[in-house]
Amino acid sequence: PAATYVMLDGSVRAIHADGTDAWSWSLGASATFAAALSAGNDLILTAGPTIYRLDALTGTQRSSVTRPIPAQTGQRLTAPILDGNDVLYVIANASDSNSFQPQTQVTVFAIDRTDQILWGAKLTRAMSAAGSTLAIGPDRSLYVTINNTLQAIGP
Repeated sequence: PAATYVMLDGSVRAIHADGTDAWSWSLGASATFAAALSAGNDLILTAGPTIYRLDALTGTQRSSVTRPIPAQTGQRLTAPILDGNDVLYVIANASDSNSFQPQTQVTVFAIDRTDQILWGAKLTRAMSAAGSTLAIGPDRSLYVTINNTLQAIGP
């Protein structure tokens, strides 16, 4: 049966339409999640630099992936989006903290169902890319906003 997913601090709760609990999952630490639901019944969560895949029906964690990042760098992932082939797209905002004017390297990643990176596209370094977002157009182009500027990445 279908469920509603509620993101809590460091955890997720699935609730059936009749109000009964389906399952809950906890990271065991404080985190703010952004989520997407795949056609293959993965509930995909991003928190900080990590992607978590949960079975949307049972709440069982299928995988977690954290890309290695250089020292002196902090990385945050945006909310994930999926295309019709269950390819996951996410923006990694990697901020260099070892500078008088920290810059953020914005990279868009395409990730398959097995958590393998299909490709990555580095975009403009920006003073602050915290508000970066992704969208998929009808022609399968990716649209990225960085610092109030729209950029397109073709299919």
